[in-house]
Amino acid sequence: HLLAHTSGCREAFTLPAYGPGIDDTTRPTAALLDLVMREPLVFRPGARWSYSNSNYALLAAVVERATGVPYDAFLREALLAPNGIASVHHCAPLPTAPHHARGYALAGGAVRPSPPENMHWTRGDGGLCADAVDLARWGRALAAGRAVSYASYQRMTASDRVADGTRPAYGFALSL
Repeated sequence: HLLAHTSGCREAFTLPAYGPGIDDTTRPTAALLDLVMREPLVFRPGARWSYSNSNYALLAAVVERATGVPYDAFLREALLAPNGIASVHHCAPLPTAPHHARGYALAGGAVRPSPPENMHWTRGDGGLCADAVDLARWGRALAAGRAVSYASYQRMTASDRVADGTRPAYGFALSL
């Protein structure tokens, strides 16, 4: 249900306490997990589809608990390094090198550099930076069965039917 977004977990971005967490670059992931875990389910698991970044934060915590390894280290050791992918890392609150992309936002009618964001507040839902070559390597490794098994990739690219009979255009972490 977490991977298919049929869990009923509320989207963390909609919680009033989320904004201060993304702005505070020192707030730990555990604080977000506490916030998400206090929220009641929005719907019964499997009843419908609703994208929620909270699902990925919970899945990252499951990976850490199941493996006993920090999420970043697990990604690197189990998925990235074996496929020759070295540039993927959690993004810093602001770019740290001249060749890193910088975000911009419209503020007061002018385009300005985006303020720092706590990219470690949420884990598992993105916030990763990489170069284009490694993104292509990842796509090839995934489709070729080197990142996950061929059967798992087939499962990722299929949609679950929800209680009302519809099939969302979403697999396991992939838009279809």
